Amino acid sequence: MEKFQEACEGRIKCVTLAPEVKGAIAFIKKAAALGIIIGIGHTHATGEVIEEAVQAGARLSCHLGNAPSAFLSGYQNLIEKQLAMDPLMVSIIMDGSIFPGIVKDYIRAKGIDRIIPTTDSIAGAKAFPGRYTLEI
Repeated sequence: MEKFQEACEGRIKCVTLAPEVKGAIAFIKKAAALGIIIGIGHTHATGEVIEEAVQAGARLSCHLGNAPSAFLSGYQNLIEKQLAMDPLMVSIIMDGSIFPGIVKDYIRAKGIDRIIPTTDSIAGAKAFPGRYTLEI
């Protein structure tokens, strides 16, 4: 991580990972110590692993509820666990990727100040095929 951060001249600000992957908890500790925001995402982690990730420094549930496992227990599943973890903010793809009622439930659970609305689309999403430059 330090080599990537050096090569990017300190521009890495946020990394999302699945905390159940081997070495992820150690990575979270190191990256968080460098001031990088760590997001939990693309995961099938147990509640215990999510707790470990938060204790290690994870502070974001990235795209919560978007494409979860085909089967989630109605009791103690990874979405409910992340909603219940106070240190975690939640980013939600709010462009139709998840049911609007679920978005409302997430806002109720985390509070409006702990939600980061996001989208899968960018300005060029409907552009015709070709070469474009995205200005930031």
